[in-house]
Amino acid sequence: MAPLQDLFPTGVAYAPNCQVLQQAQNRQRPHFNQLFAIQNPTEDLQFTDMEVEAIQSLFHPHQVLKHDEAEKAAIDAETLKNAHCVHFSCHGYFNFEDALKSALILAKSEFTPPPPTDDPSRYLPLKDNKLLDLQKCLTLEDILRLDLTNCRLVTLSACETGITDLTSTSDEYIGLPSGFIFAGSPNVVSTLWAVADISTAIFMIQFYQTLQQSDLSVVLALRQTQTWLREATVQDLLDWIDSCAVISEERRGQMKFTLQWGKTAESKPFSSPYFWAAFCAIGQIN
Repeated sequence: MAPLQDLFPTGVAYAPNCQVLQQAQNRQRPHFNQLFAIQNPTEDLQFTDMEVEAIQSLFHPHQVLKHDEAEKAAIDAETLKNAHCVHFSCHGYFNFEDALKSALILAKSEFTPPPPTDDPSRYLPLKDNKLLDLQKCLTLEDILRLDLTNCRLVTLSACETGITDLTSTSDEYIGLPSGFIFAGSPNVVSTLWAVADISTAIFMIQFYQTLQQSDLSVVLALRQTQTWLREATVQDLLDWIDSCAVISEERRGQMKFTLQWGKTAESKPFSSPYFWAAFCAIGQIN
């Protein structure tokens, strides 16, 4: 049976409500050459560095906050205001108890107690007895205050960034993507579950190349990239890596080794919807 995606050749976009859709549709942003990016602030995503390094070479000028530089205090409001594309390669989460505390996790936001003596609501428990300091993350509350008046696309290359609280009809639209649309971006690409590191890196590089090299909308470029990743064999991907000028020689070797491990050249390693269906377009529909 063909994937449901194939029934929609023009792609599928989602708008949390009519107000968000109207705002997004009225924003025409023809420019797409200035990038602001957050790169692997927690330094635990193997292929994220390769992803951002490749993507940034497609933009001029660009500003990338890498690893421990990617802290909240380093994000400049004027830089964000002038960016045409804002890309976050990091961890994220949705807070079902308080949507405004949903956040993108930045550098220096995790620490080991002693327990805090000030406002306990700013801290969330993590595994390994660590705490997350929300005041050092980019929360939805922070996002709503941003000015993205020149931005065409915000990409949340992080886990579970497209989730909203489906149990609340009044607050269904509240989530990280709608926050970025309210801040000014007409398009947001986010994820619905925890995605694999290497397939996400490949997906994002191809997605941005498709956007830069064509006149396709974000929705169609996303659909085309999903179909490409779904159908690509190991050999197709190896050939793509060799021909992809934005990937360095060192990174190519890492990718090839991972792709070939335990697989045949004819196999399709990312054919499962797990690898490509998590990515969704929110905002403009054309």
